[in-house]
Amino acid sequence: MKTRHVILLTYGEPPTSSFLAQLHYSWRILLGLTRAVAPIPAAVLPVIALSRARFRRQLWSRERYGSPLESITRNQAEGLRQALVAQAPGDMWCIHVAYEFRDPLLLTVLESLPADEVVDIVPMYAADSAFTHEIARQTLRDWKRFPHGRAAPVRVVAPLEEEALVDASARFVERHLDAQGVGGREWALVLAAHGTLLAPPRPMETGRAATERICTGIARRLEDRFGMIANGW
Repeated sequence: MKTRHVILLTYGEPPTSSFLAQLHYSWRILLGLTRAVAPIPAAVLPVIALSRARFRRQLWSRERYGSPLESITRNQAEGLRQALVAQAPGDMWCIHVAYEFRDPLLLTVLESLPADEVVDIVPMYAADSAFTHEIARQTLRDWKRFPHGRAAPVRVVAPLEEEALVDASARFVERHLDAQGVGGREWALVLAAHGTLLAPPRPMETGRAATERICTGIARRLEDRFGMIANGW
């Protein structure tokens, strides 16, 4: 029986309004993502990070908000482990969670794994873009420039096929409609997606086209269940 490792990767939004947690998160996003898109002077970065952390702490505290993403990701990891064990019982499956912008970081988790065991990195995003899967690819490219002693392959898995994601999303909405006994021409559905750049300062894959295709596919599947369907960024 061979051991296979899968690392589920997300941005890593902090689960609480802790100022230090929000500051670390904001700082790492500025360095690892925002500055790759916008030429922000280095001297301004601490001001932006502090301002953003302070704003998020105040807003989250006022609304008594805590991010649900932590538990969702952990549940996804366990669900994936069970599915892989059922489909490939001949392998030993180890599922890990890592984050782009807070601990444990991707490389921290990767370097903790045996060097002779295969690792698949699964970015948990709908569309492949400079702000999603490409971050992990670039992290691996930078890491491989230096001696690391890993003999077994490490790869970044491609995103779900668009039609598979469309089908899963539509069935998810339908289950909730049926369970709650709602829907109809007097109901509207808004497909909310994280915003992306409309006019990037340099050529890059923003994921906009893929996200809009996914929204269109979901709308096509559910057009008889709602009076209006729109995507909102």
